[in-house]
Amino acid sequence: MIVDAATDNRNRTAGELRFLFTKNGGTLGEVGAVGWMFDAVGIIECDPQGKSEDAFTESVLVDGVVDVEYAEDGCVIYTEPAELSVARDALRNAGLKISAVYLGSRAKIKIHPEGKDAEDAFAFLDALDDHEDIQHVFSNVELSDAALEALA
Repeated sequence: MIVDAATDNRNRTAGELRFLFTKNGGTLGEVGAVGWMFDAVGIIECDPQGKSEDAFTESVLVDGVVDVEYAEDGCVIYTEPAELSVARDALRNAGLKISAVYLGSRAKIKIHPEGKDAEDAFAFLDALDDHEDIQHVFSNVELSDAALEALA
């Protein structure tokens, strides 16, 4: 996983993140250590505005868009990094309600943990999400609907 953080005290944040990783069976690597597992992308988060998956996907296929992840409660549109602002402007002009726009990373290969592994992954991602200095977490973990229901 890749973690983006903004902090006023790098040593404190690095120590806290190292603790979180170690506590959850991981290791905090050096900058760029897992970069080869991810692609750089532009990310646009938006509301599907009640559209079906097919209608939504068709409406957002503008220059620069490379993929769409649809969910009724919020969609993610991936762009080429250099095309992020062009795609954002085209989508805004088309009337799309955009909630966030940023550069990020997307895993090349996803893993799908089940059972105890899914529970541990969810707990770790939740702990990272709760940390005040963390802006974004990009992970190759993808929890299935069944795994998420089991955690509820």
